[in-house]
Amino acid sequence: MGNKALFKYLTLFLFTAVFFAANTGINAQRRVTKKTYKRVVHVHPPNGAVKIAHRNVNYHFVDGVFYKLKNDKYVVIKSPRGIRISILPSRAKAVHIGGIKYHYYYGTYYEYLPDLKVYEVVDNPKADSIITDEILLIDGRKLEGFYLGGTSSLVQFEVHTEVLEIPVEDIVTINFAPLEE
Repeated sequence: MGNKALFKYLTLFLFTAVFFAANTGINAQRRVTKKTYKRVVHVHPPNGAVKIAHRNVNYHFVDGVFYKLKNDKYVVIKSPRGIRISILPSRAKAVHIGGIKYHYYYGTYYEYLPDLKVYEVVDNPKADSIITDEILLIDGRKLEGFYLGGTSSLVQFEVHTEVLEIPVEDIVTINFAPLEE
């Protein structure tokens, strides 16, 4: 291959690479990926799970998630109303609804029972006064929910019990709810 042919080949290759990279970057900035929790199944209780008996049923609880034995496998379930735990999930957030302090995590509301020194799973209070975090996206949408953390490239944000993974380049601002004392 001669110098002119090599030069043309390299020029065409570089032009194609730059064009592709530029268009990929534009499209990636407009994309918001959505992820929900998959049905998690374990053959054994998850590591660190605490066994809790409630209404003659055994549950396993770890990091804010309840598991129940079904068909010889442990599956994630909705938090059983009335079940009590001694320690809240580390990412639980305090919210005040109708003058009552609740703790919220992963679609579950907990109410502290000081006489028993435990937290009890309660029904969703369904009040409009829940103070949430907000994310404003570059496409103009505003999401209200709970910031769950993230990395240098993705933010996890819970909206109506669904966890969204949002690329940081799609976020204009994050407004955090005031911390409860």
